[in-house]
Amino acid sequence: MLELLQIKRQLEEQRYTNTESLFELRLLLMEAASILTRKHITNAKQEKDVKMSALLLRSFDNIRSYFYIIETTKRDYEDCFINIQNLVVKDMLNLLSLSDMQDYKIVPLQKTSNNSPVFI
Repeated sequence: MLELLQIKRQLEEQRYTNTESLFELRLLLMEAASILTRKHITNAKQEKDVKMSALLLRSFDNIRSYFYIIETTKRDYEDCFINIQNLVVKDMLNLLSLSDMQDYKIVPLQKTSNNSPVFI
């Protein structure tokens, strides 16, 4: 869940400057969706916690909806950016508040040459 904390922190620090900010937000959303999917698959394989799997899937579905909103919004980019940013941070906080942080391995973030986060 450290990965989700790092994405949450990046989202909170990110500010809208131009339409490129939406591209960066989409990258973070895709990374969060990827992490949530991996966590759900791991949880399901280990038959750990049905409630956690449901929360992971709901968060993934929310992120997918936010991504769709960004893709279909043609105006009010800054408002869209701020609204999506706040919603994703809220989802991450809800998920993190219900999870047991001690059950997860800490994986450090790496940066690619284009400064987009990569999780290993």
